[in-house]
Amino acid sequence: MEICGFVKPTSGEIIVSGKVIGKDMDFPKGTGIIIKTPGFIPYYSGYKNLRLLAGLNNKIGKEEICKTMKQVGLAPELKRHVRKYSLGMRQRLGLVLR
Repeated sequence: MEICGFVKPTSGEIIVSGKVIGKDMDFPKGTGIIIKTPGFIPYYSGYKNLRLLAGLNNKIGKEEICKTMKQVGLAPELKRHVRKYSLGMRQRLGLVLR
């Protein structure tokens, strides 16, 4: 939590690539975080959630979503609603749009 800036450390320091977090930089570039239970629209499939999110900023397209879902062990064609996903599946889904 300290590395994300959510909690201020009371002692010590976190060093990433030779830079002190909170002093030399706020957050390590190219790093992402995943919360315990990522929020998604529960009655949409994982793929549909990702298409909606990707469409907000036109960051990635259908092919890249499918490829990345497969890389994290999720099937893009799975029609199951996210509310029926296990916690691990929801966390992996959260990694796709890192």
